[in-house]
Amino acid sequence: MAMSRPHTTSGSLHELGDFLRAKRRQVADADERRSSTRRRLVPGLSRDEAAILADIGSSWYARLEAGRIEQPTLDTVLAVCRALQLTAAETAYALDLAGLVLHLPAENPERAFSPISALLLDAEPMAITLWDRFLFPIGWNAVAEAMHGFGDFPDPEARHPIAHLDDPKIIRFFGEAHEAYARNLVGMFRRVYASGIPPPAAKAVYENACDVPIFRKYWEQHVVAEALTDPHVPFTRHHWLVGTYCATSIDLRLTGGDGFLRIVAPADDASRLKFERLRAAGHSSVDTFAMAMAAL
Repeated sequence: MAMSRPHTTSGSLHELGDFLRAKRRQVADADERRSSTRRRLVPGLSRDEAAILADIGSSWYARLEAGRIEQPTLDTVLAVCRALQLTAAETAYALDLAGLVLHLPAENPERAFSPISALLLDAEPMAITLWDRFLFPIGWNAVAEAMHGFGDFPDPEARHPIAHLDDPKIIRFFGEAHEAYARNLVGMFRRVYASGIPPPAAKAVYENACDVPIFRKYWEQHVVAEALTDPHVPFTRHHWLVGTYCATSIDLRLTGGDGFLRIVAPADDASRLKFERLRAAGHSSVDTFAMAMAAL
């Protein structure tokens, strides 16, 4: 496992401090982990308690949360992440903000995909969408077009899923899963938006979404996520054209590309028939999908 340190900015260091502060206050079992038996009304851990659990100096930890540590070390950031009980996605996010990039062994081959293999999948009635790293859909097949109506929105900002978080049609589509969907979507967007240099279109999405309560809720909680749903776990959706269906999904990183494929497949025979109906109703967008794949 190797590590490199790209250039960090004051903005990313301050975001790291804000992120750690928010997560410190969200530690669920802080009362059992306190260095003192005294319980307080303040949620989570204090800075001093977090520093003790991470085995670092209190003043150093305070400077880290203030964004005044320009070059935190890998071991120290990992120790802080363990002390704050961060998930793998949250830890990776903290390392990105600190300018620490881990080069891990190659991912499981089944989580990587080639453009040619993706085009072959279109023989089956599955919704296949190509997303860039900032979650803009840049290519899709007919099933995905009928399912999400990407072609109804001419500009990328309007096509971005965050632009529709409070749309009643989207809320009905996800049903009881809408809250979890919104949380993961905001978390995925934060994962790339705050740890890099967002393009103007992504900035426009963020600025418009700040007025949406459900986006603001999870953004202010510093939620970080890696995927919308658990891979291969069946879920239900409610589409206006075909009714309720059951499906599974997986997100696959592309070999040699900077985006990922989201593949949604029917989970049973009844849903497969409904996916066939969606494919028949979808616009002729397979060419768009193929062109986007070929460009990677």
